[in-house]
Amino acid sequence: MVKIISEIGYCSGVKNAISILSKASSSSSTVYLLHPLLHNIKENDFLMKKNNAKYINDEKIEKDSSLLFSAHGYRFKDYEYYKDRTNVFIGTCPIILSRYKLLLNEDKALTYIFLGKKGHEESEAFLSNFPFLNFVDVALDLEKQINDLNIKSKNVFYIPQTTLSKEKSEECIKIISKNNKVVKKLDICNSYFNRIVDIDSYLSKVKKDYLLLIIGDKLSSNANEIYSFVQKKFNSKVYIVNSFDEIKTIIDKDKEIYLTSATSTSKEKVLEIKKEIEDYLAD
Repeated sequence: MVKIISEIGYCSGVKNAISILSKASSSSSTVYLLHPLLHNIKENDFLMKKNNAKYINDEKIEKDSSLLFSAHGYRFKDYEYYKDRTNVFIGTCPIILSRYKLLLNEDKALTYIFLGKKGHEESEAFLSNFPFLNFVDVALDLEKQINDLNIKSKNVFYIPQTTLSKEKSEECIKIISKNNKVVKKLDICNSYFNRIVDIDSYLSKVKKDYLLLIIGDKLSSNANEIYSFVQKKFNSKVYIVNSFDEIKTIIDKDKEIYLTSATSTSKEKVLEIKKEIEDYLAD
């Protein structure tokens, strides 16, 4: 049996980015990107080819072209640099944009703590745009990092990267709260978290051996968060895969196969892979 056990397909932020890419393409000879539009190389490359997009470099910007900022965010300094050189389109997730707006007016009475992944485009843009943020790296010892911060105000405004695990976010809040008061806090993306809830609910009832396939790119933060959650709670056989060719080598015909997807993988791609698996098992 091959069964989809959670919500699948693009999150609203990725859908928004793709829609903006289409608008930019329809009004431009070329669409430039500074970073991948979404964290799925195969789907990103397909969308770029379809919309005559390419990465910008030191070359002269073509006439009648445009620049599109990705779903993960953008640096304000990049916007200022390019706004008078080409048509700028912002494909950034509306959740992230709302956070930019919220942070534009810094409250000096608060200490701002940002939990994120070092090197991730979303985190790097936040840190560039708002230098007053105190960065805590989710991959390192949270308690040590928080204790080492130069916290001037005990009243804390907590902001997590949108694609972190809820468990890590709550752990960070708990540590901060030992010696400080979290007076404001933001949450992770609901689209990603809802998939975790669906997966948890379904797998908690399963008694047989199974194989869980996360359809997505290994570069995807939320694909890796789903992987880590399932490994830790269920100790299951789980893989992040992005094509049927990858799946053929790991399929066990004696096990049930469950599917979910990263938020940067289309629903159509998941359904296509599901059918390929079903056809393969039917042979």
